[in-house]
Amino acid sequence: MKKMIALLLLTSCLMGSALGESYSNPILLKNSMGQVMDAADPYVFRFNGMYYLYSTGAAEIRCYQSRDLVNWEYMGHCTQGGKVNIAYAPEVFYWRGDFYMITSPMGNGHYILKSDSPLGPFEPATGNFGYSIDGSLFALDNGELWMFCLEGNSIKQTKINENTLKPEGVKIATGANLKGWTEGPGLIRRGEWNYLTFCGNHYLSTGYRVAWASRKGEPVGQYTQRQESTLLINSEYGTQNGGLGHSSNFFGPDLESIYTSYHCHSVYGNGHTRYYCLDRLLTNGGMMYSTGPSADNMPVPEMPEAYGDLQADAGHFIENDQGYFAAVQPASRFTQECSFILNGGMAAWKMGSRGGENAMITVDGEQIAFVVGHEAQTTATLPELGRQGRIHILRIEHTPEKMYVSIDSMQVLTVDNPGVTADTVGAFKTEGANYSFIAHTGRALGDGDYTAVKSLPGKFAAVHALDGSEMRVADTGEQEEMAAVLGSASYNVRVQKAGKYRFDLTVSTLDAGKEITITLGDTAMTCAVPSYGGKKKAAFFTFATPEIQLPQGDHKLTISGQDVTIRMAEAFLSADMEDRTWDLSKGDKKGLTPLGFFSPKNGAISIAANKCGYVTVGKAGCTDYEMRVKFLIPRAGSGTSGFFLRGTHVSYFDNAMKDSFYGYSVAVSPLGLNVRRIRYGAVGSTEFCSVKEWANQEAGELILRAEGNCISIFLPGMETPILTLEDADAFTHGMCGLFSTGKELTVTEMSVRPLEDK
Repeated sequence: MKKMIALLLLTSCLMGSALGESYSNPILLKNSMGQVMDAADPYVFRFNGMYYLYSTGAAEIRCYQSRDLVNWEYMGHCTQGGKVNIAYAPEVFYWRGDFYMITSPMGNGHYILKSDSPLGPFEPATGNFGYSIDGSLFALDNGELWMFCLEGNSIKQTKINENTLKPEGVKIATGANLKGWTEGPGLIRRGEWNYLTFCGNHYLSTGYRVAWASRKGEPVGQYTQRQESTLLINSEYGTQNGGLGHSSNFFGPDLESIYTSYHCHSVYGNGHTRYYCLDRLLTNGGMMYSTGPSADNMPVPEMPEAYGDLQADAGHFIENDQGYFAAVQPASRFTQECSFILNGGMAAWKMGSRGGENAMITVDGEQIAFVVGHEAQTTATLPELGRQGRIHILRIEHTPEKMYVSIDSMQVLTVDNPGVTADTVGAFKTEGANYSFIAHTGRALGDGDYTAVKSLPGKFAAVHALDGSEMRVADTGEQEEMAAVLGSASYNVRVQKAGKYRFDLTVSTLDAGKEITITLGDTAMTCAVPSYGGKKKAAFFTFATPEIQLPQGDHKLTISGQDVTIRMAEAFLSADMEDRTWDLSKGDKKGLTPLGFFSPKNGAISIAANKCGYVTVGKAGCTDYEMRVKFLIPRAGSGTSGFFLRGTHVSYFDNAMKDSFYGYSVAVSPLGLNVRRIRYGAVGSTEFCSVKEWANQEAGELILRAEGNCISIFLPGMETPILTLEDADAFTHGMCGLFSTGKELTVTEMSVRPLEDK
């Protein structure tokens, strides 16, 4: 208990520190000597109003603490005496009054350590019990301790025995995977939705990335992973901050926002050193997304409307005979936290009022109750909380329709139509109870996502507008995701770089012909929603708008339409595909970027059988264009080879997964060609076309066209394509080039040209 009181005092010392207005990724962590430290696999743990960060360690594990997630103080080692061995991905979880660290010795199994403080020292509580790499602990609402673990390339779950702290029973599949090496699971809950994040590909690859899946109800079971599940990736050639991975998720200082920590390589493709990054996550029903990855000048996370530490500095809360209270802006939607310590008594937290009477949550260690006046409205029996004298975190998420009450991440009370208005909030003085960090903010369950700054380039849900809580919405039919029905909607945006932008808009297929206008200041762009005529019916489809010039800085961006139903908007820097031909016979290679084993040789660009690589042409912002190629028909080697269109985040690394890019591949063989929609090893829409003459020919020639939602392939001299793939969820922009996942390929002539906007 002495350690915990000391920790509380330390917490209060930081409460009055001045916070910067913005931060930039990566955020450098330094030791007590001011040296920048490696921050591989950064895990952030929130407890009692403070954040603690742990990262992969060698002989010992380093620990940092912060009030705002940006300014970190080095706290030394939280393990001692060489009791860990090259501890990969340490994570800390608070359960029954103690802190449990799970970590993997060099990725070979797991062990659990225990401490009575998040600062340690953590002492081994188990030996190595196996289960591969990257474990993550969580608790069910009934108090059972569970673990996310890896098996093969999938994320699974297993129960932890409360006595031995080792796994027991069967492994339950979540369905979450990245079609290759998958690791780094992390869970966060908002209301009834559980959001699982995970990462994959080789950690030294620039295509290391973070993805998500979600599940409603209890966290154990099958999760829904969307076709496009990527949260964070940055693998554009020559950019900084690549290789993003190993996220952990937590509520922001304001109690209501959600943030994720992850690491990056600060120099593209450079070595083993990794650095801490921070970005905000937003949710829409069961959908999760990020406007990142951000690099420059994002807002420092906000603090709560009212907060204080009753063990040291009460902050906004004023003491009277009854307790500690703060007057807040009246709100029917709010989030509150109360850190309480029981010594045989009962804690009582005032949420606000209902019908002129105090509305409270009371906890006595065995029961929790929602009380109005002197009448208990709803009660529930608590799961085991552990011994007396330990801090527990009461968390309340309240809306007029629903109230969720959690203790130590276990959702222990759900109340329909609670009807509370937060006005005066605080902790009552009661015998046998003490309090520590307490806080209130007038937002709940994603309200802050409406006003959150959206980083451009980046994407945002159309419903997350400044007036989003009042706009007309439509159910998309997927995981309770809501689409906006415009009208007009305005968004807080931070344009990272001035330039010409296009927007990918995902709209209803029924809205063809309706006009959409995007406005920022005195600049506006208007376009008509095109028709989508794909073979497969789709409720929504994505198209790219014409260009609009956006100035750098903070702005209000408005999207308006004629009753247009829109799900998502994503801004990207537009680029022009240069019209040019490569004379490969003369060794011309200007504008070609080889990755891997492709190389110019003997008047061609080629790759040997059983080697992998790419040659990229153009920029990620190129939209509609045509590519012409003459090539030798591949016959040797395993895998596929050919050409790609609208490729983004192209990544090459020896040990990484095949097809490490987003876009469309056109694989060629003696039988013909196969067009596939590729998402880092995951294959979507596929179309095959036989080219009989290739069976007896040495060489072939193709014209490949990317236009709108359509990929078309032509043979020379033909007006009609031999193959067409129409994609509702289109990749609208990206580079073109050559690829191989093991099949030989030699290209003798190549040219590209842009297609004019229609």
